[in-house]
Parts: sequence; structure tokens; C-alpha cells
Amino acid sequence: MPMKNINIKCIYRTAENPRGSHNLLEDDFIVKLQIDDAGEVATWSVDDRTACFYTDLAKYDATEIFFEGSEI
Repeated sequence: MPMKNINIKCIYRTAENPRGSHNLLEDDFIVKLQIDDAGEVATWSVDDRTACFYTDLAKYDATEIFFEGSEI
């Protein structure tokens, strides 16, 4: 069975760090996921038109996608 490709439109609104949560200028971006037969993420990428760089896809399940990392 071939892998499934999923494109998700996200809206970047806040940043959280040890000093708290900060509201940001909203920005749309696309996350592209490739899911294997077991439902696990095989590959993922964030479109490069944003200034958002993520170090890790921390969580992916039926209700939540969570990235941890840093922003530039």
C-alpha cells in the first residue's frame, strides 16, 4: 500500500518559551506529512516561504500535531 500525503494549512499565532506565551503576527503556512501504512509520520516538511523553522515534530495523532523548536 502506498504512503499517504497530507497537506495541512496552519496559522502561526503564538510563541511559547520559558518566559511565557507571546502573540505574534498571524502567518499561514503549509505542513506536508507523508504517512506510512502503520499511520506513522514517515517524512514531514514546512513550506519554506515562512520564517518558521522547527526542530522536531513532537506529536502527531488524530487530534493534535505539535512542533517543538525555534523560530527565526
